Amino acid sequence: MSDALISESPRPARVEPLYQKLPGGRRGADGLSKEEVAADQRRRLQGATIEAVAGHGYAQTTAREVCRLAGVSERAFYELFPDRKQGCFLATYDTIVRCAVARIAAAHRSEKDWEAKLRVAFGAYAAQAVEQPKAARLVLVEALGAGPEALQRMRDTRLAVERILDASFAQAPGGVAPPPLVVKGIVCGVERVTRRLLLAGGVGELPGLADGLLAWAL
Repeated sequence: MSDALISESPRPARVEPLYQKLPGGRRGADGLSKEEVAADQRRRLQGATIEAVAGHGYAQTTAREVCRLAGVSERAFYELFPDRKQGCFLATYDTIVRCAVARIAAAHRSEKDWEAKLRVAFGAYAAQAVEQPKAARLVLVEALGAGPEALQRMRDTRLAVERILDASFAQAPGGVAPPPLVVKGIVCGVERVTRRLLLAGGVGELPGLADGLLAWAL
């Protein structure tokens, strides 16, 4: 999927920055290095991408709008993301998933009993979606229309979650794990439920469904 050049993107209505620019350009008055400034700009651009995509979808989001929301120049955007809008979207996806998987894995490790591991992992997943619904929508809804690279990332994410499930099932009495296709079905089923709630604006219901989803998985 190709992206229009920033200069060709439609100019949106007045967009107020979500973030305050660092003082002093590339090197702030507080002595930040070029790398620190770039890291801050990347963070702001990713936050702006989440907000813009949540507002009107990936297809209608423009790089220019993301820059304005982030308070980052278009030149800096090009330097950080040569692949333009899609590159920024994919980097944002990666950041969201990395944080979510780390949270789920940490919850999973916090328990010893295999069923308890699954229960707290489901709980962590649901809490993440409820606390950051816009980020969850980017990962579970908007990524579907963001090109083949985004779809591959979704497959990789499912595989990471499948490994967490496998680790729990392997500790079940008898150590008999379900076939990989069954584990894949569980992950896809939970993803589908979450996606439907996000689209319906009811993701707040997800924690209440955690026990039911766990029972279904077992």
